[in-house]
Amino acid sequence: MTNVTYAYFKSKDEEQAFLMTGSDIGFTKWDNELKEALLRAPLTFRQYKVFDAIHRLTIGWNKQCAHIENTRIGKMAAIHHTHVSKVRKELENMNMIVKHNNEVSINQNYHEWSFNKSLAESAKHKRQERNILKHKLPQTPSLTKSKSFDPSSVELPDWLPKPTWDSWIQYRKEINKPIKSQQTVTQAVKLLGKCRENGNSPEKIINASIANGWQGLFEPNQPGRTQQTKPHSVTDSFADKDYGTTQIPDWARDCP
Repeated sequence: MTNVTYAYFKSKDEEQAFLMTGSDIGFTKWDNELKEALLRAPLTFRQYKVFDAIHRLTIGWNKQCAHIENTRIGKMAAIHHTHVSKVRKELENMNMIVKHNNEVSINQNYHEWSFNKSLAESAKHKRQERNILKHKLPQTPSLTKSKSFDPSSVELPDWLPKPTWDSWIQYRKEINKPIKSQQTVTQAVKLLGKCRENGNSPEKIINASIANGWQGLFEPNQPGRTQQTKPHSVTDSFADKDYGTTQIPDWARDCP
């Protein structure tokens, strides 16, 4: 019985891999133009990793297409499978990978890749929006803003001159206390009407508030009646006091 020894001859690719790496291991063959096109593509890091994993599991295994689960790509690229699913759709929209029923392949015709609406840019914008929201101070919910109130357009009574009222509105704006509601106007007109009934004109009330730098309108105090007081002398002061009954001694009565 003779021993037969079989000789194994490595292929040129295997010999080239051995010369490049120094070990007898496998390698993934890349088309140079495809690789350079990938380097120029405006991809996010996740998009690049998922594309590279799909390339490894298809062309790297001498396959045009293959059924690849998201969990498998996730393990290879250290990405959660939910993110892998999202990135695969992004690569499909950019026409970098092609879906065939349950299989996927690399579109090696890189001229068909489309970056008109770059998802890398959209991802950048999303990151910026997240940073803005992160540093944005929380705001309390506010009521729906209505149309700004214009106090100069309200209907005034006949006894209130519009120039006088406009001067009050302008003054409130200048002191950074503008009139913002109809209720404020109603109360102001009511007060001016009361002052008018008491003999004080609206011009007098408004001018007094502007001159004194007041924020509101105020009814002047009614002058009180002054009583004329008679000046008191020193003797009057003593006369007003009650010192009791004065008793005269008997010897003083007998004196002439």
